[in-house]
Amino acid sequence: MTGAPEAPGVGGASRTLPSRTRRVGMLPAALGLGAALLLTGCSAGQITQTGSQVPVIAGADADAGTIAVRDAKLTFPTEQDPPAYPAGSDAPVSVTIVNRGTGADTLLSVTSPSAESVTVEGDTALPAGTKLVATGLGEATSELETSTPEAGEPSAEMSQSAPETDAAQSGQDVADIGVLSLTLVGLHDEVHPGVNVELVFEFENAGSLSVQVPVGEDPEPATRGD
Repeated sequence: MTGAPEAPGVGGASRTLPSRTRRVGMLPAALGLGAALLLTGCSAGQITQTGSQVPVIAGADADAGTIAVRDAKLTFPTEQDPPAYPAGSDAPVSVTIVNRGTGADTLLSVTSPSAESVTVEGDTALPAGTKLVATGLGEATSELETSTPEAGEPSAEMSQSAPETDAAQSGQDVADIGVLSLTLVGLHDEVHPGVNVELVFEFENAGSLSVQVPVGEDPEPATRGD
């Protein structure tokens, strides 16, 4: 003889209630797993924009008083494979030096513990609200010099690219530029991309400014890699 039937639960719920509860509890987990798989499938076929970009090597920036050194870097060595400046060789520097103050200054010298000397040729005076530009071509006379505006005649192109300065806010023209050449002569060791070289700029009023200068970007990375 079988035992008496078990009494139903409260409200007429049967003993299967725990089983239904387990199934309902598993539903959010299943939905979460499905959403994760859907997102994974969507992203698998995508190519991100950053994945195809070639990084640009920014030059070094530094400030001394009202003098701003911007985008200082060695010209990429194209004569060697793999690219490098051998010990004993020379390396030209590209840089922009801006006088953001209301008083004149002068670039007195540039030195480096990584080279026998640093040659400075061309303009070195920095009147208030002006800049010096070294192109990294190894010569003070360049295409930039031929396009330099006469004194008091601001260039539209340079006006757009010139940084906002104290002199500009005071109404002075920041478009006037001077052209110079900076070259490290007689490197003590080999310098290749990824290595920084210290340059020490000495100004008449702003004083000394040390900058860790990298090797610039390859101008023809695609053709060099073929």
